[in-house]
Amino acid sequence: MWAVAFIVLLVSANALFVAAEFSTVASRKTRLAGMAERGDKTAGWLLAVVSDSVRLDRYVAAAQLGITLSSLVLGFYGQTRLAVQLEPYAVRAGLPAGSVTALTATGVLLVLTGLQVVFGELLPKSLGLQYPESLARLASYPMRAATSLMSPLITFFNGSARLLMKLLRLPEHSGHGHLHSADEIRMLVGESKTGGALDEVESELLDNALRVRNYTAHQAMMPRNRLTMASVDTPPDELLKMLAESPYSRLPLYEETPDQVVGVIHIKDLLANSRTSEPKAVRELIRPAPGVPHTLPVKKLMARLQKDHFHMAVVLDEYGGTAGIVTLEDLLERIFGDFQDEFDSGLSPLTLVEGRLVVPGSVLLEELNGWLDLGLASQKSDTLAGLMLEHLGRVAKEGEEVPLGGLRFRVDRLQGRRLEKVSVKVEPERIERLRKRGVLS
Repeated sequence: MWAVAFIVLLVSANALFVAAEFSTVASRKTRLAGMAERGDKTAGWLLAVVSDSVRLDRYVAAAQLGITLSSLVLGFYGQTRLAVQLEPYAVRAGLPAGSVTALTATGVLLVLTGLQVVFGELLPKSLGLQYPESLARLASYPMRAATSLMSPLITFFNGSARLLMKLLRLPEHSGHGHLHSADEIRMLVGESKTGGALDEVESELLDNALRVRNYTAHQAMMPRNRLTMASVDTPPDELLKMLAESPYSRLPLYEETPDQVVGVIHIKDLLANSRTSEPKAVRELIRPAPGVPHTLPVKKLMARLQKDHFHMAVVLDEYGGTAGIVTLEDLLERIFGDFQDEFDSGLSPLTLVEGRLVVPGSVLLEELNGWLDLGLASQKSDTLAGLMLEHLGRVAKEGEEVPLGGLRFRVDRLQGRRLEKVSVKVEPERIERLRKRGVLS
């Protein structure tokens, strides 16, 4: 009877330390802070622990040391006392006398290991992760005493571990918080959306914000072959006419060739200049537009535009020529979606024609993957058109199809050699999801 009570005590102690470790590390500071504001002193004490990496490190070390000690004592007791006490019963049961010691020791080991794993490890771990703040508060009372009692051992073992890491020249990391990669956060966003914690718009905004970190200026720009540009020597009246026929308020100007963009001119400046008694030359109205490499990450590009108060940047290819233009609006649309103004058509990026989904050839592979749940990728191409040409290995022809990601993409419209429109047949379920997301008109 005493043996059973002692085993239960040791397994319970192990469960306590496991629950304390996982629940404390999994506790959210915001929830603890809310409890503390409502007068919960235990939550306030825990908040101070999880907010201090040194205190949290010692707290977790106490839990881990407690787990180790309870496991060692349980194993020692089982082999030296319990197995010996069970030997006479094993002999009476008819087990061979020569192997009874080994058999009882093995049996005790298996039983105690099963109890320890199920009730001392897995169960408290699951409960600690499901109810972190509640269990962390309950476990904090015995854990305070355990941390104080084991303080010398904690200091010794922590110091030994740090010394060993220094000898091995390994980076020291303090703290036990859960660090998530961008892909893991996107997975959490998806799970939160499925569970109803986030709606469609919220989940898409978060997903776009995480996705944009992988974009470069090349992926966000408007390519050169779609730009309206003018020479810096173009008369002001002609520039006004070009802007009036364009949906944009700014026009890139170049010196001799489009590879030598010197800046942009705003329609507001041209109109104001035309009303003065002494109009300025076009060169005096040019606003600067910085040149950026096409490999520049979007997050750095956005920071530069905001810092230097630029609205537009010229994207340069590897040879220093003009690859395209990127505006602050282009970058923001990668996160918030297309901004519709009085000049925009108001149409969604995708359309449904005769049962086929029509997409622009310039759509980014990453965007298309998100819309259609595909896994298209390429080391050379960023867009659907680029990937299709990569697979064809030649100039595309209208009407021909390219198999990609289990679907067949058809070239519907060419503008010169550029794939302007591509269509694909998809299941009704995907069509419905696209409508709900607002990307299909």
